[in-house]
Amino acid sequence: MDSKHPSGLNVAAAAGLCNPDVPVAFARALQARVDYAMAICTTDERSAERDELLTRARYGARDLGRDLVLVGAADLGCSPLLADVPMLRDAFEREVNLTQLEQADEKALLAEVMTGQEGTESVSASERAAAERRAATKAAIAAGDWTALDLPTPEAFVQALAAGKSVDVNGHSFDFVGDEGLWCTNPYGVDAYFGDAIPSITYARELLSAIALGTVFGDSPPDSN
Repeated sequence: MDSKHPSGLNVAAAAGLCNPDVPVAFARALQARVDYAMAICTTDERSAERDELLTRARYGARDLGRDLVLVGAADLGCSPLLADVPMLRDAFEREVNLTQLEQADEKALLAEVMTGQEGTESVSASERAAAERRAATKAAIAAGDWTALDLPTPEAFVQALAAGKSVDVNGHSFDFVGDEGLWCTNPYGVDAYFGDAIPSITYARELLSAIALGTVFGDSPPDSN
């Protein structure tokens, strides 16, 4: 369908977004700002609704900061959409710094493992491959490439649950039971409970990311490792 509006990239540049080269960065910064504005303008102070929207806005800014580092964005400056809201700016910049430190630590550890520093014996090819897979998984999560991880998108995950469908995620079977809430049966047949509401897109993304990186929700047999 034709549109009179410029492309997302041009809109981002026109708005002064610092990272127009990163997919959906503008949309995610805008969503965080919209959630913040909705919280302030449409909810009562100290209400549960306001807290939920502010939390979602903060997480949106935080996750954007992390993902820009993980995809190797050239410019990690805070978007003008977030910069004039201290809570959002702090969440974004704090996560950029933390992710950079974590990334540096992981690179140093990988280099140490691969070169056998500090008397470490040569590691197996499988250990090196595991480290590389984890790095690739983080990069795919940051880029929103859920297909590469053989996982549903957060949006598809939420839509399926809302439609009453079961969703399988790496051996975890998720179901939303109307009068109970969100349940998951892990690969070992153990159930885990996630609350009485259908997850938000942000929460769904966190669940999918955790599973992609190896988290097993619910109890696991002692010898499962």
